[in-house]
Amino acid sequence: MKNWKLPDWLIGEGTSATSRASRKKSGRERRARSSGPVVALPPADSAAPLLREKLEALTLAVEELKHRKEKLQGERFVQSSVSGNLVSDEQRQTIRELLDLDEGAEDLDEGAEDLDEGAEDYMQFGGASFKLGGGTPAPQDPLPALIGAYLLAGGAVQPLVEALHPDPASADWTGIEKRIEGRKGGPEKLDGLKALAEQLAKAIRGGTLRAGSPGAELSPDEINLASRITKDQEAGLPDEQIYEKVRRLNCSGDELTWEEYYRLADLGLRFPWS
Repeated sequence: MKNWKLPDWLIGEGTSATSRASRKKSGRERRARSSGPVVALPPADSAAPLLREKLEALTLAVEELKHRKEKLQGERFVQSSVSGNLVSDEQRQTIRELLDLDEGAEDLDEGAEDLDEGAEDYMQFGGASFKLGGGTPAPQDPLPALIGAYLLAGGAVQPLVEALHPDPASADWTGIEKRIEGRKGGPEKLDGLKALAEQLAKAIRGGTLRAGSPGAELSPDEINLASRITKDQEAGLPDEQIYEKVRRLNCSGDELTWEEYYRLADLGLRFPWS
């Protein structure tokens, strides 16, 4: 009967109490084996106005980068910027003279010493705001937010470094990569930008932050099959009939075993729209 490739339940294997008690995977890969209570989440669209507001602000900030002047000296970033209505070169020169700023000066050390961290000098001129930033250990707003948004949106790091670093060949490429892709559970022992963003999203969305490795992920195919199993079980269909249905729907490329069927059934998943 096995040679005829009849299902295990028809042959009498895979459904006994003994086989159910012993259904453990060999451990070749980490697979999700349990689930928890279902919590209905607020629609993500409820945050759309908040997200859109900041995205629009970042878009405007990108346009204003053309008026940003920045130098690095003594491990401090010193910058000036202009926001609001654009000013002419002649007006900008007047602003420089009023603030005693020498456009061609190379030595900013004395000026940087006089700028307390967080200090800001403003001047309104022609409808524009001229802003002189402090001397800070990291680039000032909005550059960190823009860089973070670019990388979290899937932007490639190499062209970004080549565009912003004064000497891309000497950039700390290893350190940059760790701070983007790093995981504390990995050899780098450091959570990078993407991991931290995921953790924040998890907590803000109602998840629980825990130390150690996160739970095993589920593929779309696993969610589809597990949710169908739950739905049919709740409708009173026998396991043998459900198994045949989901076996035909399995898209993983591997034959759906009874062991895998029971693992998916144990998850107790339901479709997110149900």
